[in-house]
Parts: sequence; structure tokens; C-alpha cells
Amino acid sequence: MNFISFIMPKLAWIIPLIILFFCFYVFMQNRLSSQEDKRISEHGDNIQATIVDISYDKDQRINNNFSAVIKVHYSYGGENIFSTRGVVFPASMQDKIKIGNKIGIRVNKNKPQSFYYLDYRNV
Repeated sequence: MNFISFIMPKLAWIIPLIILFFCFYVFMQNRLSSQEDKRISEHGDNIQATIVDISYDKDQRINNNFSAVIKVHYSYGGENIFSTRGVVFPASMQDKIKIGNKIGIRVNKNKPQSFYYLDYRNV
């Protein structure tokens, strides 16, 4: 009984602190990702990429929008690059998102593997 009386006040502080640090970490990762997307959208180069693979999220359909992970191929700075990123697009645009079609992206000049979809919501 003495052990429980000793450990419980410490756990009452430690567990919320761990949860707080985890929430702070997730918040900071989301913020850094948003800042990177903003930097790419302001200072990136517009190019056309070819859709190589599409993986639809079967369980998630938001307000008549599809969620998918698209793998694209593009050439930038003399390099052939294959890169992947999530996207959300309206169901009416599904015929434009097919393997082999071109899609507009904006590429990070300093890190060409990082890109931003121009016409769709990035995830």
C-alpha cells in the first residue's frame, strides 16, 4: 500500500506530461510540413509529372471526394525522379487522375523529391 501511495502522485504528473509532449510533437510536425508546403508553393518550379501509380484509400471518402496516394515520375535538374504524395480530389475529377496522365506539380528547387500538387488538395 505504501508503494501505491508513493507512485500514484508521480504517475499523476508523468502520464499527462508524456501526453502533452506527444501532442506538442505532432503539432510541430504538422506545422513544419505546412511551412514546407507554403515554401514550395511560393518558390517552387512548375512542371508536369506523369502518374505512375495510384493507391485509393478505400475506407475514406470525404464529401464526395476521393483520397489517394499518387506516385509520380518527373525529370528535374537532369534527374529522373519518382516521388509519392497524398491527394484529395473531387469524384468528378476521377477520370483525370489515371495512370499515364499528366498532373501539374510544383517542385522544391533545393530538394527535388519534395513537391506540391497545383490543382488538388495536398495531404
